[in-house]
Amino acid sequence: MVNKPYNISYLIVFFVAACISIAFYFFSWKIGGIDFSLFTCTYFFLVGSFFTFAFVYCMFSGVGSFGRILAKLGLVYITLCSTIIIFELFFRVIGFDFRRQEAQIMKVPPFYRMPDDPCGEVFFKRKGNLEWHGNVIMQQLNNLGYTIDTTEGEEVSVRYDKDGFRNEVELSDWEVAVAGDSFTELGYLSYTQLFTSVLSRYTGLRVKNLGVSCTGPLTQLCYLKFYGLSRSLKHGVIVFFEGNDITDLSEEYFLLKEYMERAQRPYRQIRKQSSFILAVYELLYERNKIKKTKLPIDAYYVSPNGKVPLTLYSLPLTSSAIPVSAHEGLDVFLREFQMLAQKHKFTPWLFYMPDRIRVYYKHLIFPESVKKPVVNWKPTDLPLFISNKCAQFNINFVDLTPDLIREAESTTNMLYHAQVDSHLTAEGSCAVGKIMAKYLKRPEGDLDNR
Repeated sequence: MVNKPYNISYLIVFFVAACISIAFYFFSWKIGGIDFSLFTCTYFFLVGSFFTFAFVYCMFSGVGSFGRILAKLGLVYITLCSTIIIFELFFRVIGFDFRRQEAQIMKVPPFYRMPDDPCGEVFFKRKGNLEWHGNVIMQQLNNLGYTIDTTEGEEVSVRYDKDGFRNEVELSDWEVAVAGDSFTELGYLSYTQLFTSVLSRYTGLRVKNLGVSCTGPLTQLCYLKFYGLSRSLKHGVIVFFEGNDITDLSEEYFLLKEYMERAQRPYRQIRKQSSFILAVYELLYERNKIKKTKLPIDAYYVSPNGKVPLTLYSLPLTSSAIPVSAHEGLDVFLREFQMLAQKHKFTPWLFYMPDRIRVYYKHLIFPESVKKPVVNWKPTDLPLFISNKCAQFNINFVDLTPDLIREAESTTNMLYHAQVDSHLTAEGSCAVGKIMAKYLKRPEGDLDNR
């Protein structure tokens, strides 16, 4: 039986199907935002190749029964892709959020949320009057997909004041204001366990906590300026964490320069995920995702109670590795800090918070599988560099490292969390509060006007 001459309608079907397969791929990649794997790319390539072959086959060999089958497959494919595209456009128009991000954010303890309430020129703080009840650390671990047996942290009730800071006791006046990042917020400890609370008990001074995670020194200085000043303020404190404050400072300084040039501040708003294609992809990905059952062990801390596995999340830099933008940002930060202290007549302090690896350094052993940068790390000159910078601007500098090393060597308690989290334990927070109390004493003869 001789095949009939090719049918132009069939050829149109094949041609359209091939074009749609290619367009669908780029639409999903560029607009849907899917990070396609090699398999997915290969799949769409083969689909496009199939319909291109069908077009050529019917063009030169006529239609026939095989051609009709190919044409039907082409129509099914066009219908399917057209339906998906209609769904895609519909959900985008109505602004539907497949990720339900507002609901998901409420499952994240405040401590682990990015601050999103605009503050100052380009900075952010937390919204006020937040509350959380439960084990903050383990809840976040569960949010990240871990199902490990290790338990760190404890059940707590955490409350934030009207400005978004951890001050459960509303203060109308205070002698000390302490700003910092997550090491100052410590949003997994109870209010009485915060080192700012310990500092207050040991000195008799009223202390305001201005700690917010995911912030750097320029943001923290903004907190001091807008929320830390009071009639009785005597000490303004910035707690500088060596693990990430250099990076944070560089990013904040970049945003500040952008603001000075364009007079436009950034905002942190939820971007709805309205892509139907991306939602299907994420659904399939989540279904096949393997639950994480253990954390990596980067080192063992040889403690009085035996070897404790540690997961190291950062390595402190050397001064030579600090980028130019961070150098400039550091000078701006310290100069502004000095000027604020002079204007409002308080004593400026920078307390240097060391990372765990610096405190535990002499008592660490490393598994053979750990990468060389971790094994070869040595205590850097970063504390000395920051100290010298503070001296240039008449900022009082205190390195907490020596006292924390002595405390770690004299106690069986861990001062930092081991694996699940890298921040201070309740014992570590208490130690920091006691150390700070040695420097921030109530002046003799000073009356308590509370």
